[in-house]
Amino acid sequence: MSSKTPVRVVFDGSNNATGLAEFQSGEFVPLSAGGIGASLSIGSAGQVLKVNSGASALEFGNVEAILNIDGLTDGSGITIADGDDFALSDAGTEKKVNASQISTYVQGTISGDITISGGTAAIGSGVIVNADINSSAAIADSKLDTISTAGKVSLSALEIDGGTDIGAALTTSDLIVVDDGAGGTNRKAALSRLVTLMESEIDAIGGNLTITGNLTVNGSTTTVSTTNTVVSDKLFELANGQSGTPSGDIGLVMERGSSDNAFIGFDESADKFIVGTGSFTGATTGDLTITTGTLVANIEGNVTGNVTGNASGTAATVTGAAQSNITSLGTLTTLTVDNIIINGTTIGHTDDTDLITLADGIATVAGEISVTTLDIGGTNVSSTAAELNLVDGSSAGTIVNSKAVIYGSSGEVNATTLQIAGSSITSTAAELNLVDGGTSAGTTAVAGGDGIVTNDGGTMRQTTVDTFDTYLSQTTKTLTNKSLTSPQINTQVDFLARAEARFQDASGGQYVALEAPATVSSSVTFTLPAADGTSGQVIETDGSGALSFTDVATSGFTNSTITDTPGSSANFDLAKGNNTGSAETPFETGGNDAFGVSVGFVFDAMEPIGSSTDNNTDLGSSESHVGA
Repeated sequence: MSSKTPVRVVFDGSNNATGLAEFQSGEFVPLSAGGIGASLSIGSAGQVLKVNSGASALEFGNVEAILNIDGLTDGSGITIADGDDFALSDAGTEKKVNASQISTYVQGTISGDITISGGTAAIGSGVIVNADINSSAAIADSKLDTISTAGKVSLSALEIDGGTDIGAALTTSDLIVVDDGAGGTNRKAALSRLVTLMESEIDAIGGNLTITGNLTVNGSTTTVSTTNTVVSDKLFELANGQSGTPSGDIGLVMERGSSDNAFIGFDESADKFIVGTGSFTGATTGDLTITTGTLVANIEGNVTGNVTGNASGTAATVTGAAQSNITSLGTLTTLTVDNIIINGTTIGHTDDTDLITLADGIATVAGEISVTTLDIGGTNVSSTAAELNLVDGSSAGTIVNSKAVIYGSSGEVNATTLQIAGSSITSTAAELNLVDGGTSAGTTAVAGGDGIVTNDGGTMRQTTVDTFDTYLSQTTKTLTNKSLTSPQINTQVDFLARAEARFQDASGGQYVALEAPATVSSSVTFTLPAADGTSGQVIETDGSGALSFTDVATSGFTNSTITDTPGSSANFDLAKGNNTGSAETPFETGGNDAFGVSVGFVFDAMEPIGSSTDNNTDLGSSESHVGA
């Protein structure tokens, strides 16, 4: 059978089949239509049909080795020998190599870092020698472990000169290396331990110590334990460095064993030098509690304060303020104090030696007494001489010019003129009594220009009636439970919160009220008619709030009256309550409704279907006619 050329269907531009045609060179059936996705030519011998590299069509190609590792026999328990083979692709050609070939390749090509995970690489003794290590090789510090074996690093191997300088002052927390006990065990130590060692060794200095420079001692207490201390300095300064307002006492404290220590120095709180004793020591700070002691010395210059004991030596002159505590002067024949002479029972002046004579309970003054403060019976007299002179010539109950006022026996004071702050009071007694309500109120008419007395922020002033009227008319005021007689209102009156406008009857007990609705969608004003209407007219609105009287309409149902039907005692009254139990009809035969229409013959029952026994109104005996 000869080869045939396949045919294909030809489609027009509207995808309509128009006929059949042979496949042309390069044409093919796509994979989506069941073809091979490309034009196919015959391959060479041994080739097979396979998917191309783009996975888009079928093509002929060489057979590639396919190794199913999962299907092989498990060899995890064997030991790999040099003669064992491995599969290898040699530039696209599959070949086999043995394990010794792979070992040789790995040994000859390894360079750089070697990382071993999950195991340990053991290097045999003598495998790596010094000649195997390149001179440029360097191991980072982070790769080195701590050398814990003693003697592996000699002291001479430590390069201190090449180290980095600390670049800052040493602190007690800085560390040094020491040989612990000179036994070859090196340990670290903080400089604070060195400081402690030096302090203890200095405390134990047995020989002389000479300091050629300045010595600064910081601390709370400096103790010098010697028999005698010799200081060559001519000035001895305490509290050096004090700044601002000084505080705390300054001086020398002398230890006295079981007795209170002695102190001589400056009492800062009293701002005075003081000599005394107390329980303080040289380590005490702040204000000391000092009991004033006794100073034995010859004193030159002025002396202030209390002086006790005997005073001897050259007579001195006491100057300054008066001495408050001279307890005893012995017996004085004559004492002259600034021209005052006290001699026996007389006290006088150098010009008049007996101005005051003293007797038992009596002091007689021959001249005048001039005192700054006069005390009578323990009470100071604060009045001046001029004030006391005002009493001279005064008359009880009557004001005398330029004299003190003395009330009369009834407390009255009569004066011709009264002044306050230089202004005369012109009011009469009767006018002043009006303030007290001493007279009855009259009926004098009040005019706009009449004055009313008011309190203007503490100052009493007189204001006209017109001023009050203006104030009351221009300012909002609240009147509660006030009766207004013939009031006139020239503005709107607001009844807030649905407050009623009440019009009481003649008795004042009942009223007719007007009240706004609960809610008003918009404000509305009703304008009353300008005049009264005629009899029978009603009020109507024009829809805009204007009210007027108008006649009642003559068409429609006018003057209609709705009454109870039938309304006779013999028939059921629609106004009655519950079921009476009687057989009744709601309407009389021939009865008319409210509009005059006869309805008695239309309905004889108005009750729903079913019985009416549950407290309902019975509208008739026959129920079958309704809703049947």
